[in-house]
Amino acid sequence: MLRRGAKYAIFAVTAVTAGEGRRGLRQSYPPPTAKGDRKMAHRLLKIAAVYFVIAVCMGTYMGAAQDLSLVPVHAHLNLLGWVSLGIIGCLYLQKPALATTRLAKLHFWLHNIGTPLMMLGVWLLHSGVNPELGEPLAGIFSIVTVIGIIAFAVNLWRGIDRA
Repeated sequence: MLRRGAKYAIFAVTAVTAGEGRRGLRQSYPPPTAKGDRKMAHRLLKIAAVYFVIAVCMGTYMGAAQDLSLVPVHAHLNLLGWVSLGIIGCLYLQKPALATTRLAKLHFWLHNIGTPLMMLGVWLLHSGVNPELGEPLAGIFSIVTVIGIIAFAVNLWRGIDRA
């Protein structure tokens, strides 16, 4: 049996949520402040799914061929592509104001230019196709990716309390 105070608390919560109707159930995150606020989040989630498909296909190929020489490429595509961008996309859905900044755009482009080209360099290096080209390619574009990730971190630290 519920205590008297608990009964009133349950009644109050039920009365408040019942008054909101269907609108209250649909809004699980803050409404956007501008029309394009969710565009960056959706873009990040879509590109994360592309990285995921590529990484899974690569992992399947490596398993079937019993050739694990490309594990570094596979792992980086999963972590830098699928996991990182998926988490950031979800964060931007929850905090849409963070997605509208110049730092968010800078992060998106640097991350998505740097990661594929860095993976190309790592592939050239580990596959033995052209290690002389792969090493500088991986080095230069890993720096590009890191700068993009720093842009994300600065954006988060500056705006999380205001978002």
